Amino acid sequence: MAEIVFVCTGNICRSPMAETLLRNKIALAGLQDRLTVRSAGLAAPTGSPASEGAKKAMAKRGLTIDAHRATQMTLGLVDQADLVLTMTERHRLSILQAAPEAANKTWGLKEYAGLLGDVEDPYGGSDAVYESCAAELEELLDAVWEKVSRLAGK
Repeated sequence: MAEIVFVCTGNICRSPMAETLLRNKIALAGLQDRLTVRSAGLAAPTGSPASEGAKKAMAKRGLTIDAHRATQMTLGLVDQADLVLTMTERHRLSILQAAPEAANKTWGLKEYAGLLGDVEDPYGGSDAVYESCAAELEELLDAVWEKVSRLAGK
């Protein structure tokens, strides 16, 4: 089974939203037995729930992240992942500094989608800021879906 890990700073906004959105796409495609998805943060407040803004943005899509708890990124998670997708270039470089051997499987999400830039952190922003971030994540996940589904051998 292939494993994808999303990485952001605190693992309470961007990466859990990306995890939830991709997990839903995987379920809709019937690939749960071939792909798993997780998320973690480089400076995660371990055990903290997803932010209220992230919860609201997912609820608007009929999804829930109420059970999510922030997880610290570890070298073990990097090692076991088949694909590591970060929200920013800084996140990607931090991972590669600690695990240079992961260079062939660690990408910025926008880079993986063929775009430039970072997914900006909505933390502390309005519901509209979270909604914008969630919509951007949906678009990026749609853009990378073909590559992701190839990991499942499909």
